[in-house]
Amino acid sequence: MKKLFIIFICFFVDIAFANNGGIKANSQNMELDFLKKIASYKGEVLVISGNYRVECGQMDVFFAKKNEQKDAIERILFIKDVIFAGENKVVNADNAEYKADERKVYFWGNVKAKELSSYLEADKAVYDLNKELISVVGEESAPEGENKRVRIIIEDKKDENSKSG
Repeated sequence: MKKLFIIFICFFVDIAFANNGGIKANSQNMELDFLKKIASYKGEVLVISGNYRVECGQMDVFFAKKNEQKDAIERILFIKDVIFAGENKVVNADNAEYKADERKVYFWGNVKAKELSSYLEADKAVYDLNKELISVVGEESAPEGENKRVRIIIEDKKDENSKSG
């Protein structure tokens, strides 16, 4: 009976994810709270969805409530050492949250983003999946009266090629 219950939980979660574009999740353990409609993945979490890959310490998936679309994902909270990769972009942060209705991922804490040869650091960032656009906010801990700063490095590929030749 215990094995049947675990298989049912995995089947339920796979169906719920598949309804949202085919998300595959893998972790050391998973808990599913049917009443609260939350699935929690803990320990070396790996998520793959289309061209995107996410790694983190814990992932909490919040499903829509009773009166809303059945098994639809409302939001996903990624906790501890988040790595979000896809489409030539990699974003690292302490934590992140995906909001399904906005199709945006919010990153906060030691955000570092790299796209091809460009690199940026910030306290917060928002990645719009529809527009393929990253917006950033500078350090919140900047002393009063000082500007909050964002660090951006853009390398010129032409310079790299001319150095080797």
